[in-house]
Amino acid sequence: MTAKILVADESPTIQKIVTLAFESEDIEVKGVSDGKEAWGMLDEFAPDIVMADVNMAGLTGFELSRKIKSSAEHQEKRVILLSSDFEEFDQEGFQDCAAEDHLSKPFKSDEIVAKVKHLLSGEVAPNKL
Repeated sequence: MTAKILVADESPTIQKIVTLAFESEDIEVKGVSDGKEAWGMLDEFAPDIVMADVNMAGLTGFELSRKIKSSAEHQEKRVILLSSDFEEFDQEGFQDCAAEDHLSKPFKSDEIVAKVKHLLSGEVAPNKL
């Protein structure tokens, strides 16, 4: 079965980079531009992993993660937060929103592929041990 990733980021470039990173993997990627749109796609697209920018419109990545994790029908979905390397990452917000992992932009394709494969394997992310 093909795994699915939903990328919620205002940047079409980030959406494209993630799509290209998984081009040769058995993983389908769909990109949306804000958190509300991502929330609305959960039932239709049924992603295994949601990647969400912490600073997007509609719902931030933190808010989207909290909403996913508090929802009975979606709480099993894994969440990776995306943040800019140029801004301080809100570690407290990260812990509070129950996301499995986070990644700083810009990121390397092999780094994001490794994180996704790790989460799809069912293992706990290293920073959550």
